[in-house]
Amino acid sequence: MNSILIKTLKNFKILAVLPVLIYAIGITISLLTDRFRLSQELNWLYVFGKMILYLLIGVSLISSLIIAIEIVKSKTFYWKKNIIWLIISLIPILFFCWVILVSSLGL
Repeated sequence: MNSILIKTLKNFKILAVLPVLIYAIGITISLLTDRFRLSQELNWLYVFGKMILYLLIGVSLISSLIIAIEIVKSKTFYWKKNIIWLIISLIPILFFCWVILVSSLGL
């Protein structure tokens, strides 16, 4: 069991997709709970959904950065082979920066 976990953690293809999935789940929860914003009885669902969104986005940004650093630091890192997995692992950070840029420019 332990060796399977170690092999999985060394497989960057699985780890690179993990932050993207966490980010997508956070956005999906936010979209699903947004309809409860104006309801008096169910406003707590909206607030709870937003708290989950912020938590999942924070976790995905931190894990994205950690996984990207681990991909670059790995002994088996070859730029031509692993650049796509590095970019995939950085998608949450890139998307977050894009949203901040677009919102600050008012586009």
